Amino acid sequence: MDILIEAARSEGWNPGLYDAESFYACDPRGFWLGIDEEGRTVSTLSFVNYPGSDFSFVGFYVVKPGHRHRGNGRELWNRVFDMNPGRNIGLDGVPSQMENYMKRDFKLHGNNRRYCGRDLALMGHLGNLAEADTVPFEDVCMYDRLHFPAPRESFLEPWIRNSYRSLVYLEAGVVRGFGVVRECLEGYKIGPLFCDNRHIAYDLVCGLAEGLRGEDIYLDVMNENQEAKMLVEKLGMKHVFSTARMYTGKRPDIRWDNVFGITTFELG
Repeated sequence: MDILIEAARSEGWNPGLYDAESFYACDPRGFWLGIDEEGRTVSTLSFVNYPGSDFSFVGFYVVKPGHRHRGNGRELWNRVFDMNPGRNIGLDGVPSQMENYMKRDFKLHGNNRRYCGRDLALMGHLGNLAEADTVPFEDVCMYDRLHFPAPRESFLEPWIRNSYRSLVYLEAGVVRGFGVVRECLEGYKIGPLFCDNRHIAYDLVCGLAEGLRGEDIYLDVMNENQEAKMLVEKLGMKHVFSTARMYTGKRPDIRWDNVFGITTFELG
């Protein structure tokens, strides 16, 4: 895992400081290295199979400079994909590579936009917020499952535990929103941010960002979600990066309108 995290860092993808534990817990067999004749790592790829479903997500696809355009990445990609037939596979790819992914049976299903802000406009109401680890874990997982294509308890436990802050929004004891913010190599990222409406999302961001004044805060938003775009505008965040969200099969049937921030570009 350390090699893949370093590859992400070298590409400027700004991984979280403690991402490795959650990623590995999700699928210990999902992380791959391409090795040359001298035993050096020249490419990386993750192909994470979510248990209890046919859903997978691809990330960490990196070929080291000096080894590109030689088939190293393609060879690793083909071998790993051949080992995992019959899956609905998602990825977040840079737009410049979208055509290549389409040649590999991926179809475009929208775009994600990364926003960044510092000293956000935080004036939310925090009375309905609670630390995620103070409510039953199964309640958090049930709410998460409404907004993610597969169960991922093994991912969420360390994701919450290693976060800077993880919060839920409660109404009469029922979870109506869930958000996590984690420390990254640069600044902090919010993800996931799943909420029943934009007002709950705003209150959650206010709670998650409390104490982070002066720090860069990132949020990855689906471009098609107009309510989420209104949220980042209210917060004063600026667009800094985009990806193409693609799947080999159908777009998963989840509550997309309530996804105000995806979890990661690497695992979906």
